[in-house]
Amino acid sequence: MVRVEAGGLGVEFVAAIDAALEWILDNPEASSVWSQGRPFRRHVVGRFPFVIFYCSSEQSIEVYAVAHAKRKPGYWIDH
Repeated sequence: MVRVEAGGLGVEFVAAIDAALEWILDNPEASSVWSQGRPFRRHVVGRFPFVIFYCSSEQSIEVYAVAHAKRKPGYWIDH
């Protein structure tokens, strides 16, 4: 869990990402599968226009991107 002492929108963003990651850890198979030739799952971050793309297995969860939802889909794949 990330802890930030200062106030502002940045702190709210970090808290929203942190909450989304905690939710993913608790419910790794609950998010929908996003497929563009790869088996990523996607979880929408509540307050901000961001999506977390990840893959899960019995042993781990790998986050591949925290991507802005208003950009071209998949822009993060080759970067």
